Amino acid sequence: MKPVICCLISLPLCWTKHSFAQRLQRWLDQWQVKAHVQFNQYDPTRFAQLIKSEQAALPSTSGDSVIYHALGAGWQISYQEHHLSPDLVHVLLHCRVTKGEARHAAVGLVFEFNQWQTENYVIMPAAVYNGNRFESRSVNYSPKLPYYARFYRTAADSLKDVPADIGKHVPPIISDVPRLEIGEGVSWIQFRSGDMSSPAIGIFSPAQRRACWLMTLQGTSLGDTGISIEESKDRRRAWISFTVPVVRQRYRYTITTTRAPSLDTAFHFTEGTAFTLSIWLHDSPAEHLQKLFHQFALLRKLPFPPTSYQPSLPFSMAAHWMSQHMNHEGWDPTQGFYSVGSWRRWSPGWTGGFQIGYAMLLNQPEDTTTYRRVLRELQFALTKGISPSGFFWEAYSQGMPTAGDYRRPHTRRWHLVRKSADGLYYALRLLDYLNRTKPYWRKDFAEVTQWESNLQGVAEAFVRNWQKEKQLGQFTDAYTGEIIVGGSASGALVPAGLVLASQYFNKPAYLAVASEVMTYYDTAFIQKGYCTGGPGDAMQNPDSESTYALLESAIALYQATKNTKWLQLAEQVALQFATWVMPYDYQFPPHSTFGKLKIRTTGAVWANTQNKHGAPNICTHSGLALLKLYHYTRNPFYAELLKDIAFHSVQYISRKGHLIANLPQGAVNERCNTTDWLEGIGEVFSENTWAQIANLLTTGQLPGLYIDATGKSFSFDHIEAHLIATKKNAWTFELYNPTEFEAKVKIFVENQAASLDQPEKFRLVTIPPHTRQTIVIPKR
Repeated sequence: MKPVICCLISLPLCWTKHSFAQRLQRWLDQWQVKAHVQFNQYDPTRFAQLIKSEQAALPSTSGDSVIYHALGAGWQISYQEHHLSPDLVHVLLHCRVTKGEARHAAVGLVFEFNQWQTENYVIMPAAVYNGNRFESRSVNYSPKLPYYARFYRTAADSLKDVPADIGKHVPPIISDVPRLEIGEGVSWIQFRSGDMSSPAIGIFSPAQRRACWLMTLQGTSLGDTGISIEESKDRRRAWISFTVPVVRQRYRYTITTTRAPSLDTAFHFTEGTAFTLSIWLHDSPAEHLQKLFHQFALLRKLPFPPTSYQPSLPFSMAAHWMSQHMNHEGWDPTQGFYSVGSWRRWSPGWTGGFQIGYAMLLNQPEDTTTYRRVLRELQFALTKGISPSGFFWEAYSQGMPTAGDYRRPHTRRWHLVRKSADGLYYALRLLDYLNRTKPYWRKDFAEVTQWESNLQGVAEAFVRNWQKEKQLGQFTDAYTGEIIVGGSASGALVPAGLVLASQYFNKPAYLAVASEVMTYYDTAFIQKGYCTGGPGDAMQNPDSESTYALLESAIALYQATKNTKWLQLAEQVALQFATWVMPYDYQFPPHSTFGKLKIRTTGAVWANTQNKHGAPNICTHSGLALLKLYHYTRNPFYAELLKDIAFHSVQYISRKGHLIANLPQGAVNERCNTTDWLEGIGEVFSENTWAQIANLLTTGQLPGLYIDATGKSFSFDHIEAHLIATKKNAWTFELYNPTEFEAKVKIFVENQAASLDQPEKFRLVTIPPHTRQTIVIPKR
């Protein structure tokens, strides 16, 4: 497959009526689908067990209405069809009770696929990738692969039929999450709309070489909508249903189990009850899977109102409060390192480590306390933090290095590859920053050369494993470096780390290995439409974290080599990553924590298919690679995606007048719950998390205002920027700070000396609260 740099365009919203048979029927025929309305009744005493179901055909013509009698009531059904483009149709199903009542009921629009194949790739954004059709194990949180699958399968399985789960070449194995079954048995996924980053289902058919999307809104006047997909026993048919309101039959998903009892309540329909269900259907030829992600990038915001950006907290004030909290609560003076949460342990990456020190210095470059602490942590991490394997230790706590997960004794030697990948990358970022901005720092430590040698040993450990195994695995032995659990894209940031290492240590061979590793990840994961192994607590469930890390790596390789194949690959990864980012504002229950705070969910980044929540930011990065991708391609999609994430990330910071749960000022919890998988919709747990680090990276690495070579600007910070005059050698911008806080805005201008990798050179402009300010920007 030859990657193509894509150009995303806006779809025209021309609401032209066409007959149902002309457009919708063509979509149905193309996919050999029959559509019908379904009336369901449930037994609330049996956890929403379906007890009665009646079907009704859709009216033959758009605009016509038909009266049906079902579940003891009369129902008026009609629909409208709107033609938005040659490939896109919007269907509105109108339903109204004309007589009688139906208790404990729901109404669905069902699409029955009559030529289904298990080879079809099915995606439900941030929840299902390739149908989640992987081997799975039922292991409670925090799940790790068991030694033998037979302990987690049925008693009928014999030992000779069940291979060991732990090995270098075992295929992806996920936890017990909603999925289409890889083997025999029930194959059924039932979600509420908030279970996904966007309420949608996408399908790529290799046989037809076509791709389609079915999309809807969060809900109707009756509440959130249910979305499900079910396969027949022989897997030759499938049903996709949109149900009003959501009723998950018998079971719902909670963390690591699909067998939690359903708490959904069906509706009591009475005379006059009415609702409208909106469905968008898109279809187009697709030579390869990547076209499905390209379609989604075009469509993801179409069903929803335009994004409303409401400035409230400038990056500079957000950084002040978060840095203050980190220095007060996150610093361990006894052990000499920063950490987040209540565990008080150092970790090289994933949810802490070198990201903290780097971000703290970027945000407080003149603060001597922060500077001294970062150097002390660097001294600790590059000496005590290195394990006998050459990689970093998994963690360090109470004066001792640790490995594995204390909840899983059999993992006592395990080290998550992603942690050393993050550690290598951000340690080099930190050292490079110190060398550029504070070259005198090296004079205070005689052992700096040994620190650098130890860090280079981490790069060498990755190179050694790659050359031996042609993979990096997910978990290695903390003492020997040998791969214990293979596969996964846990090392997705390794290519980026090796690129930096090749430059820092003047080792061109590292760059060659980085290219080989990236090519492997492209073949093993990107081309298959999912990445796994980024989180250490979610087995090998598809995740956003390794997906974004691959974007960083692809961009790093392009910057180092100028080979456009890496830029093309970066675009593919960015579109896959976009499926993990919420494109709309979920309407929380008014009484919930987030409902009361009016939290806007646009830009929330979902973690993985197991831990089903959006998060304030990318785990654990700023999103800078997206801005670089815009810089190189001029495709505004990437900058706009980053703005959704970065702009909205600061609303999750607890502060006076905006306290979140019991979090102190400056703390950031990782949850943005739009479904009932754990704490509850709109609720969080009261602990500071890695999300604070990601937000600190955002306020530290990103410019608040980006101006490209044409004068086009993107404001990621909570200010407004307007180009008011253009002259031969300069632009004049009016900046407005509508917030109640002073805004110290960092500005990056293309074609000037500054680099996006050198935030210390960004121009700084201070704008008082509720003030407009005019600035002149030289073009060169």
